[in-house]
Amino acid sequence: MQKIDKDFARKCLEKESIDEKLIVTAGESGSLLESEAFLSAKKGFSVPLGITDDDHQIVVRDFSSIPHVLIGGSTGTGKSSFIRTMLAVLFLHHSPSEVKAIIYDSKGIEYSLFTQMPHLLMPVFSESRNVLGAISWLNLVMQERQKLLVMSGYRDMKKFNEAYPHDGAGTAEIFFILDDFASVRLDGEYRDTLYKVLRDGRAAGIHIIVVSSILSDTSGKNEMLSYIPCRICFSFPAKSDYQKVLGVPAAYRLGAPGEMIYRYHNDMFKCQSAYALYKNIENVMNKVYYGHMNQKVTGQKECSNGEDSPLISDGVQNFIDQFTTKEHTETPEEYDQYLYDAGRLVIEKQKGSIGMIQRCFKIGFNRAAHIMDQLEELGVVGSEIGTSPRTVRMTADEWEEKSQEI
Repeated sequence: MQKIDKDFARKCLEKESIDEKLIVTAGESGSLLESEAFLSAKKGFSVPLGITDDDHQIVVRDFSSIPHVLIGGSTGTGKSSFIRTMLAVLFLHHSPSEVKAIIYDSKGIEYSLFTQMPHLLMPVFSESRNVLGAISWLNLVMQERQKLLVMSGYRDMKKFNEAYPHDGAGTAEIFFILDDFASVRLDGEYRDTLYKVLRDGRAAGIHIIVVSSILSDTSGKNEMLSYIPCRICFSFPAKSDYQKVLGVPAAYRLGAPGEMIYRYHNDMFKCQSAYALYKNIENVMNKVYYGHMNQKVTGQKECSNGEDSPLISDGVQNFIDQFTTKEHTETPEEYDQYLYDAGRLVIEKQKGSIGMIQRCFKIGFNRAAHIMDQLEELGVVGSEIGTSPRTVRMTADEWEEKSQEI
């Protein structure tokens, strides 16, 4: 297996203008976008995954036919580089009327080069609370598209777009990048809404790409993973993590950054992932952006089936702004319904543990962690110290008195 060769990618760029071509490589393969495998893949939204380890074949997959994707791997193994390359290919080869995207970047630095792209439904964002609004918005779009499919008699948006390519009904494929999912707290109705979009979104042309470097039983719940059939696994230190991502035992071993295992149903193989230099992507995306702006200035009309829907023309950004404002104005001091009982529990046990609250009240990790944060704010427990239980700082009588005030 060849490692990602950045020097080779740079040599390719010396031969071609960095502003003219996107150079996607895997090892010393040359540009995957000029390969027969990619050029012959005319249908859908094809993206080169990389080169297989066994027979050195270039692998191309149509992401519009894949419902959702889970991408797991330790920090620094190539997850974000692969996703940047995938998005660059989609944005370069498809107009904003064909592909739309929402990008949650928890670090705020991995996808900033896409912020101005006309394909984005909103600028790249890093506030996890906006994820809740984005999921709620996607659910509304999904419902609107489902009604459109019922009226038109088509089973999915792919067939609908083939019949009405210039319909103007807001039918672009939507890709929602969630990186890193472990940083998002999803409880109650928001978790259920996400599951609903994962279950029914593919037919409506909505694809969610969940990225995570931590896949414990709490951050990667089995119910959610059951709705994500496509798995891409980069390197992990522990063998058990491979099985959590892939859903099956992995016979392959990964070492170098960029090596990954792809699994979609019975299709499973190890490969060197596709890779493009950050600067190359940035320059090519700038060219795409200015080309789009030039079309608007010169009055060249592009088919607008990604923008004319009333829901989409209002914009996900406006929806999220209204959503978050409503959340913060209506419930500024809303405490969890289990807060009082949780306070009594930790005082009785004389230790504060998220796992204990989970088990006692049969709730998810995120909700239990939120309750613990509220108990800390109210002075019931101390700050978190590693993996040790939190110190209890309040007596039962003091908690009774304090709880009357809230």
